[in-house]
Amino acid sequence: MWGSVSEAVDPQGRRVALKELRAPLMAGAEARRRFAAVAPVLTSVDHPHVVRVIQYIDGDDRCVLVSELIGGGTLRERARAGVSPEVACALVLAVASGVERARRAGVLHRDLKPENVLFTGGVAKVSDFGLAEIVSGPRTLATREGTVLGAPAYMAPELVRSEEPRAASDVYALGTILYELLAGRLPFAVDANGLTTMARHVQEAPVDLVTATPGVPPPVAGVAMRGLAADPGDRYASADEFGAALADAAATAWGAGWLRQTGVTVSASEAVTERLRATRALEVPVVAETLAPPAPAPAAPAAPPPPPPQPLAPQPSAADDPAETMAAPAVQPAAAAAPPPPAPPPPKSRRGVIIAVVAAVVIVGAVLAFALTRSSGAKSTVIGPKTVNVSGQVPWTNTGIVLQANDDVSITATGTVFPNTGNRALAATPDGVPNHPEIRQFNLVPNTDHSGLIGRVGDAGAPFVVGHAAHIHASTAGALFLGINDVGLDNNGGAFAATVTVTRK
Repeated sequence: MWGSVSEAVDPQGRRVALKELRAPLMAGAEARRRFAAVAPVLTSVDHPHVVRVIQYIDGDDRCVLVSELIGGGTLRERARAGVSPEVACALVLAVASGVERARRAGVLHRDLKPENVLFTGGVAKVSDFGLAEIVSGPRTLATREGTVLGAPAYMAPELVRSEEPRAASDVYALGTILYELLAGRLPFAVDANGLTTMARHVQEAPVDLVTATPGVPPPVAGVAMRGLAADPGDRYASADEFGAALADAAATAWGAGWLRQTGVTVSASEAVTERLRATRALEVPVVAETLAPPAPAPAAPAAPPPPPPQPLAPQPSAADDPAETMAAPAVQPAAAAAPPPPAPPPPKSRRGVIIAVVAAVVIVGAVLAFALTRSSGAKSTVIGPKTVNVSGQVPWTNTGIVLQANDDVSITATGTVFPNTGNRALAATPDGVPNHPEIRQFNLVPNTDHSGLIGRVGDAGAPFVVGHAAHIHASTAGALFLGINDVGLDNNGGAFAATVTVTRK
């Protein structure tokens, strides 16, 4: 679409990829000026999750970007083979980190899709930054000479409308990729006519991810759905914010050590790294020892020494496999400490007593480990996910779910409510109406945006904010109600669709 790609060897002997932009797209003086401005910025971006642009060629009616050659396949190919939800989140975290680094250098992607995510040595790298800006300028043109520029299935609504691109436009593509990896389908139907596909992003709402794929953890689904918000102001403001929210949601869904167990390398910003550390995503899972090593057998009669062992032939590692797309572990294991020198054998008169004590300790330890394993394996009951339509024209909606104390409750929501049916300009997302402090006087729950989604437990429970996503532990028993953060509650049009999942020990 943007140009042709060929392989070459540069003067330093490196194999590189040459991307030559199509001559018709670069025919105008303005396009050449943009190439001269953007190409040097691309060469300055050096990040583990960005395909490195080494140099550029601008002359002889040619505009060429020279980049490192990546030969480990694309995310599209990886997705066809299937990925677990945890690996999907880890890979999207890596992509978001690359997008954030380029944004800080002053470059948006604006054409992010699985085909632009490449693998080398198992590490995900994003390619083709800046091409949309070079060809289309600061405002994305949805079509030029009847051809769609960009990937319609991943294009944010504001790009479809040829509005000013922003960091949230790349967040929309990140949300779409995450949705697709988790659900195995795109949030909108794809038409052979790219313009029809693009129109759906403006005119329709995506199918809720939890509805499309009930097995997706609600906190993770909530991040994807917020990334797909039609209004860029309702999305995460940057790939960094998206990544931090995804790190928190994944930790809520899968607990400590989730990222380490995927084996995916993520080189993130300071903010996202802090969230990964705070949620212990990189911890090595603790495996309880249930059996001690056997006690040494009685000494056998002396035997001639065995022949020296033959060296083993080297075994190929996963990194040697060119088709391997899984990255190295996020945190390399520490080098094993040298074994301590053997202790001198105890006197023969004490050896029998020591063996007996060791055996007793082994038996007690095994019993304790078995008991701990049994107690930690207590079964949980999952209620839901249940979808509840929360109308703007009734004070509270009974979800039909009766909570018990200590229930773990996850709630995600999408939809729109108009705080006053006569003023359609004020449309509330589940998080409320942003940037309108003058209407907060009508809040039922203060100090938050007006008309967002709220909840309570029992008829007399204190209201609490839910927003687009919430994860709570019920402190009391009672029916779960959801409502709108408005003391009027009788003139609100619209509704939220909330998905509730309860985990009960």
